Amino acid sequence: PHTLWCLVVCAHYWAHCSHISLQDTVRFVFGYRGHTAPEVFGLDQLLPARFGPLDLLEDPSTPLLLQQQNHALAWSSTAQHTLQQRSQDAEFQQAAEAALAAAQTSYSPYTHCPAAVAIITKQGKVASGGYIESAAYNPGLPPFQAAVAGCIIAGCLDTYHQTQEVILVELETGLVKHERVTKAVAAGISKDIAVTVLHINKH
Repeated sequence: PHTLWCLVVCAHYWAHCSHISLQDTVRFVFGYRGHTAPEVFGLDQLLPARFGPLDLLEDPSTPLLLQQQNHALAWSSTAQHTLQQRSQDAEFQQAAEAALAAAQTSYSPYTHCPAAVAIITKQGKVASGGYIESAAYNPGLPPFQAAVAGCIIAGCLDTYHQTQEVILVELETGLVKHERVTKAVAAGISKDIAVTVLHINKH
């Protein structure tokens, strides 16, 4: 019950596993063509000299990935105005709250810039995902990508073209901004996808 078994393996994924509090119990399963028995490895065998959060974080008690995060976020005045303007749009209200909840639990111990995205599909379904940072920096998981994963897990996004609207929640004055790349990715899928940015502030 305390072991995470991983069937999808890549270096990108390994880097994020270094941020899980139970990282020493993670097991990676490799299957090969022509071999009936898969091989099982621990993270310490795959990355014996891995660079992780404890190499960067000043406070060793900082919550790790999948642990409860200590964000205290609230809507900015401009976000409140947008929410009021669309108060009769139930799908938008649901998506906004889902994005805010995902931002509250997002993992950003290095930049302290929590963020999240919620996706509304053309079928009226909503799924969200939060920003996930990595000590390796480059494999950080953007909130849009995390939300797409959330949609796929929830079974509500068979193709990207089912996306109707993207709601991005991020800090009003954060050092890291996802608005530009979120809009660029959405436009790359379809120019009909609406992108709404709702800013948040820390208490």
